[in-house]
Amino acid sequence: MAAPTFNYEAHRGSGGHTVKPRIFQAALGDGYEQRTQAGLIAQDRMYKFMAKDADNTTVQAMETFLDDLNAVRPFYWTRPGGSGPELWVQDGEYRRLNEKATSSDFQVTFKRWYGAEE
Repeated sequence: MAAPTFNYEAHRGSGGHTVKPRIFQAALGDGYEQRTQAGLIAQDRMYKFMAKDADNTTVQAMETFLDDLNAVRPFYWTRPGGSGPELWVQDGEYRRLNEKATSSDFQVTFKRWYGAEE
């Protein structure tokens, strides 16, 4: 079964794209340390997604989408400035902020997924 697609756009000024190197590090007794990349893909790519003042129906749909995947199954999403859809997975919690009668802000962090679709 193909991964679903997250069809929502991030607000301009979202937290944006972050790249964090993954390394193994060993401190030696004489003050030196040894470092090497951890794994074949040695960088974690993260994106802080934010939808500002989104309609509450849209926010509910985003929450349902992410709840269904339970931060385990990947999904396709095109980040702002991206050249096309890539596989991502939810990284941690999502939050509904500034909740009003008809709209809310919605925030979640995505992590680039390099595994299989399922």
